[in-house]
Amino acid sequence: MDPRLVGTWDADSTDQKTIQRYGHTSMIFRPDGTLAYMDKDRGKSSVIALTYRTEGDVIITDQPSSPREERIRYVFNREGKMEFPGPEGASRFVRTSADYPISREESEFRKRTEAARPRREEAATLAGASSKDLWNQVWGDVNQVHEFRIPVSHRAAHPSTWPQAIHDARSPYFMRPRGESFVLGVTAMILGKKGFLRRNPKGE
Repeated sequence: MDPRLVGTWDADSTDQKTIQRYGHTSMIFRPDGTLAYMDKDRGKSSVIALTYRTEGDVIITDQPSSPREERIRYVFNREGKMEFPGPEGASRFVRTSADYPISREESEFRKRTEAARPRREEAATLAGASSKDLWNQVWGDVNQVHEFRIPVSHRAAHPSTWPQAIHDARSPYFMRPRGESFVLGVTAMILGKKGFLRRNPKGE
């Protein structure tokens, strides 16, 4: 962790390009690795609760409520301002305080996010499982199944005896005996609930 980051940083109001890109925003870096990104351009402040760490000259942020890492390179110029270099020029932030306050709203939000972490981790585990694994959990491994993902957003399992095809609209569907429609319907429902199916497969 870079101790030089700790404190409150405001978008440099004297730099027009920075204001155009970031607006009148503030960032509060804390020594415990939490980061608050505050947007003050919409009549009232809105806060995004993040975490951060540093690797060399890169700040790596993550949003606990919707995990996804973002990376940005930073440097300090001769005036002590923090700059984010980019192809269209650097954006600058000014350290306005060594303090790193936390509002009651942010504190309560972080507590709720932490309390929900086990559910998010369980969902991530389910999302990491293949639809074939889910099929076997429900129906057992007696029947051989195939899995396909075309495009990547579509993930489904079907008995190996059912040929698969793709409509012109890129929607997947199965060719199966009419009597097995119940199996297809239940499987599609389970996979859809788990987030594996973005479109419902069509049985023909």
